[in-house]
Amino acid sequence: MARLVKVAIFAVVGFVIFVVALGEFARYRIQQGALRGEVISPSGRLICSEEAHMEYVRISPEIGANIGMSTLESAEDVDRLLAAYDALELDGPETVFIAAHIPTGDTYTYTCEEERCTWGEYARARSECGEATISVDLGNFCRHLAVRFREQDHCLIAPFQGDQ
Repeated sequence: MARLVKVAIFAVVGFVIFVVALGEFARYRIQQGALRGEVISPSGRLICSEEAHMEYVRISPEIGANIGMSTLESAEDVDRLLAAYDALELDGPETVFIAAHIPTGDTYTYTCEEERCTWGEYARARSECGEATISVDLGNFCRHLAVRFREQDHCLIAPFQGDQ
C-alpha cells in the first residue's frame, strides 16, 4: 500500500511539473509573438502599435470588419506607407478603408455606403490595389493600411519588428 501511495504522489508531482512547464512555454511563445514598439505617421494622425490595434479590434464590430495587423519587411516600407497615408488628408465622418501597394506607396481608398461596412466593402480598396498592380507583381504587395471610422484613424500595419 505504501508503495502505491509513493507511485501516486510521484505521478501527481510529475503531472504538476509538466503542467507548469507547459504553461511557462505557452507564456514564452505568447511574449515572443507579441508586437513590440510603436510607429507614428509624420503628421501624428496614425499610430501603429499593438495597443492601438487592440482599440480597433474593440470597435471592429461597429465598423463591420476585423482585419489583423500586417507585418512588413522593413522599417522603410512602414515609413513609406505612413507618409502615403498622411498625403491622403482624409477628413469627415465616413468609414473609409485604405490599402497600399508596399513597393510604391500608392494608396487606394474605398468609402463605405453606410457607417458600418458590408462584408464586401471593406475589401474593395485592397482589391483595387491588386487590380492596379497585377501587371507589376500580381497584386501580391497590397495590404490594408488603415481604416478611418468616426473621424478616427486606425492603423492596420505593425511597427517593423526586425533590427532597426
